[in-house]
Amino acid sequence: MPRRSTQNPTGKLLPRRRSPPTAAARPLLRRRLLKQKRRRARSRGGSVTSKNIVQVTDQNFEATIGAAEQLVLLDFWATWCAPCKMLRPVVEELAVEYAGRVTVAELDVDANPQTASRYSVLSIPSLILFRDGKPADRIVGYKPKAYLKQKIDAVL
Repeated sequence: MPRRSTQNPTGKLLPRRRSPPTAAARPLLRRRLLKQKRRRARSRGGSVTSKNIVQVTDQNFEATIGAAEQLVLLDFWATWCAPCKMLRPVVEELAVEYAGRVTVAELDVDANPQTASRYSVLSIPSLILFRDGKPADRIVGYKPKAYLKQKIDAVL
């Protein structure tokens, strides 16, 4: 079945006009557009790191995690990991909510394999809560924000 189209006076076929979105579809479209904007910003080299999240490497791990006087939430992630990308906004929100009480840090397992193997991180995303430089709790896989808050509050 051919696509419906209209002809203009020059004889060229024009695509059929779409009607404006219904009120029910507008929020869905708005969300989709926001996601596309964020994706484009990241692909153009936009800010992927947050000012509230500390970047940890194999070299600065002891200075950052071992010397921390407060609870540390360390996120083990990778750039190619889809669940890690889903968890990223949740971790950023936790960093803001627990600012001053919990240090939120992240470690790229591809760039820093020694620390990941030292703590037996076999699947990502993995979150480890450190108290006094030692692991206090471990969360593996994507979990909702409420679950993460419950775990953090239990260790606090």
